[in-house]
Amino acid sequence: MKKSIGSISLAFVLLTILLSGCAAAPTLVQPPFTPSPIPPTFTPAPTATRTPVPPSPTPTEPPGPTPSGKFEFFNVALDQAGKDTVRVSFGYQLKQGLDLNRLLIMAQASSKGAICNSGRFTLFSKPYAVNEAVSGLVKGADTASISMTEPGKCSFKGFTLMVFRVQGSTPVTLYKQDFAIPFELEK
Repeated sequence: MKKSIGSISLAFVLLTILLSGCAAAPTLVQPPFTPSPIPPTFTPAPTATRTPVPPSPTPTEPPGPTPSGKFEFFNVALDQAGKDTVRVSFGYQLKQGLDLNRLLIMAQASSKGAICNSGRFTLFSKPYAVNEAVSGLVKGADTASISMTEPGKCSFKGFTLMVFRVQGSTPVTLYKQDFAIPFELEK
């Protein structure tokens, strides 16, 4: 009986193999095609590109003394202290080894292009007394200022900063620089 069961099993396996080879291949059914209203788009694959990166800003130090003796003003700005007064804040450098005795820095309003409703104006300029050859920012009450002394209203297109020394009763200008920073004064 064991032989007959083994023979039957073998016959069954052979029959299954023969029939599977003769069977039709399975048919794939594709879904019906429906056109899309959105046209296909082509998106290129991202590529590595080099874009220049701007240098990061670095804090700058005010210039140091110049051995050539070049005078310089930097970080110049105006502060409207009142309707009739402006203060001029600035940094500066002077010739190294320069005698600082009686050395002053003064701001003077530029009369070129000035417009005044009174036709005439009088200003007072308070100088700054130099106490070192190189300074950080000079600002506040100690700095140079320009004030209106007579009634009127004037518009100025700029001013001049000058370094000078008083010798006797005569001022001797060592350096001056113009700044086109407009301002108004009224008294």
